[in-house]
Amino acid sequence: MDSSTLHPHGVRTLSGRPAEVTALDHHIATHGGTTFNIEKLLSRLQFSKTHPPQTQSKRIEELVRENSYLRQKIALYQETRGALMALHVKTIKAYELLQDGLQVLSQQVAQSEKRLLNYWGIDLDDEGMEVTVI
Repeated sequence: MDSSTLHPHGVRTLSGRPAEVTALDHHIATHGGTTFNIEKLLSRLQFSKTHPPQTQSKRIEELVRENSYLRQKIALYQETRGALMALHVKTIKAYELLQDGLQVLSQQVAQSEKRLLNYWGIDLDDEGMEVTVI
């Protein structure tokens, strides 16, 4: 799937436009706010085309509002990226910890097997045999 058709908080159509208002957008709207996705709904766009701002001050107000939406969207993406990067760091640490644990386990199992074989009088080093360890 093309990365331009993905959206972190909602599904996109093939045209790349948001398919639906997301649950997050709806929650914001129920509290009297609005989001970029809500403002870009076809009904809102058609209304803004048929009812353009009448004065320059209204247009500036509209652009300031849109700029605010975009800043909020950037903040959301930055916070989401920060959380994902923190998860990435923790995942790498967990991987390294598991890798070290498996290495120690493998060495301990090999030593235990060698001691067991030595108990039975079998010395693999003298016979030149290799032991496969986990």
